[in-house]
Amino acid sequence: MKQTDINIEERYLKKYLDGNCSRQEFELAFELISSPESNEKYNEVWEAHWNCCLQEDGPADFSFASPGKVSKAVKKKQLFIQRSVFSYAAILAILLSAGWLLRTLRSEKLPAYNEQYLAGMEQTLLELRDGSEVSLGAGSQLKISDNFDQKRELLLNGEATFNVENIHDKGFQVHTSAMTVRVIGTSFKVRHFENEPDMQVTVRSGKVEVVVANERQEKRYVLSPDMQLSYNKTSGRVVTRKVDSNKLMQDDVSTLYFDQTPFYQLVTDIKRIYGVELKLSDSEIGKFELSGAHSNESLDDLLTSVCFVSGFRYEWIDDTHLSIKSR
Repeated sequence: MKQTDINIEERYLKKYLDGNCSRQEFELAFELISSPESNEKYNEVWEAHWNCCLQEDGPADFSFASPGKVSKAVKKKQLFIQRSVFSYAAILAILLSAGWLLRTLRSEKLPAYNEQYLAGMEQTLLELRDGSEVSLGAGSQLKISDNFDQKRELLLNGEATFNVENIHDKGFQVHTSAMTVRVIGTSFKVRHFENEPDMQVTVRSGKVEVVVANERQEKRYVLSPDMQLSYNKTSGRVVTRKVDSNKLMQDDVSTLYFDQTPFYQLVTDIKRIYGVELKLSDSEIGKFELSGAHSNESLDDLLTSVCFVSGFRYEWIDDTHLSIKSR
């Protein structure tokens, strides 16, 4: 293994032990811990971190969070943890962790997701083992839990529409880094990209429970057909409203339908679908809300339609970069 790779591994493992990593960094650290090649490095970092904590006057800078799977060597070390120090560590882990880690600590076990799908620049249609259907949006990633046959759990980063097979004694859960969506049999859509401040859940049929959790609290919302929940990860603000789910969840990808959709979402979509970067001349453009149906036959068709109704104009900088400006 190259020295550069070792340094990268050590950085992620330290951030993990400090409870100060993003969801993506957590998953990478988790994979490193599970990897035999990196197990020795993890033990070295863990031991150094532990010794440093014991040398402190108090536990104020100490945090400990177990993902549910740790090496045997680490488990042996845990047998010798003093009860008082361990109690402080557990309390601080809860206080310092983000919502997704808080839920992990409560459940005491994070599902393993070894089966995964990554959509390219086009929509990908999947049929899960239980008969449920998933339309995975371009540039999106979906992971399926190892014990899916017993407990139907998925991990999503991106956008996907789900048509869930109704199995009465088996729920269906879709996790993101900011919330969990729970159903039995229904049709709904989830949009959550790590680089976007907002995420949405839209329901077409059945009922959906959405659990929003952060470091302060956990709230639950029940959505009926033609309802949409929007959650801003920065402010923590939650808004629910009535929408036309048939248009927002339509199967015809040649037309995009927007309903009070922030312009910055279009920027994300164009990058993942067309591989083209949009540069906004003014940050206020990103807050402009789009509504209506717009042709998606080509990128020029889409931008011509959007700019016509928004009053903006676009210019090609080169083959992979566009500029959006006010008129």
